[in-house]
Amino acid sequence: MPFQALRNVKDAMIHILAHGGLYDQARAYVTYAKVLSANTQNQTAETKKYMMMEAIKHLQKAKKILEKLEANDRLKSTLYLLSVFYNEIGMHDERNKCAFEFKQLDQQFPMDRNHVILF
Repeated sequence: MPFQALRNVKDAMIHILAHGGLYDQARAYVTYAKVLSANTQNQTAETKKYMMMEAIKHLQKAKKILEKLEANDRLKSTLYLLSVFYNEIGMHDERNKCAFEFKQLDQQFPMDRNHVILF
């Protein structure tokens, strides 16, 4: 199923990036990154690391867009995913940087813990 999801998201990404708004584009990048990470199961370590780096690249694009839009709740969720992905491939300095950014945003814009958005 993850492979089918990847194919479907790739097809939709072209249309969303060409005609969608910035918020939709950011959500598409995050969705694509999550699908890429789901496809790392049963892969070799080298392939898994490559796919996770691709997912991180897309999450970074989503992060830039969400910062422009000041969509702080979605930005916090994206930072959380970034830190999880960095941790998965052992990039601890980058993980800590994302965790620090998340903490700063969470202090500035607290939200009810019952409504945490993880896309």
